[in-house]
Amino acid sequence: MISPQAFKEKLKACRQGALPLLTLDEFFMDNADEYAIAPNQWEFGRPHIAEMYEDFKALEQLTHVAWVRVALHMDTRIYCQDGRDVLELLGESIVICTTAGPEEIESIVNYEWLHSDGVIKTKSSHLNKIFSEVPEVPAGYSCMEIVWD
Repeated sequence: MISPQAFKEKLKACRQGALPLLTLDEFFMDNADEYAIAPNQWEFGRPHIAEMYEDFKALEQLTHVAWVRVALHMDTRIYCQDGRDVLELLGESIVICTTAGPEEIESIVNYEWLHSDGVIKTKSSHLNKIFSEVPEVPAGYSCMEIVWD
């Protein structure tokens, strides 16, 4: 998981009010907070965050996927506890840049196993309005989001 200091540096590079899209490693690696993503589904069958990380890393390796990122919830924050900064990452959705359509992504990621509400297509221009550090979308690719709630 990205460190509080590295996250602060990313925020400095973001335009005001925007959060960066994080890589899978920045969000999931060594993140044991089961409430960091899809918290409403955690105690109702959603897989462990470590399992989600493995599956999204496998998705990222597919030939028809350019990149995968985590869109953060606006309640993501850094606070001070016992004199040190603590980063509370809260994931809103998983963004996938791909040539596949929503139905194909739903079957690949097994959205029901994730207790997701499904996969929706989103415009990269929409992502660029809300987030910073949105990677380039290659010609012929579009963005999909795995969403909860």
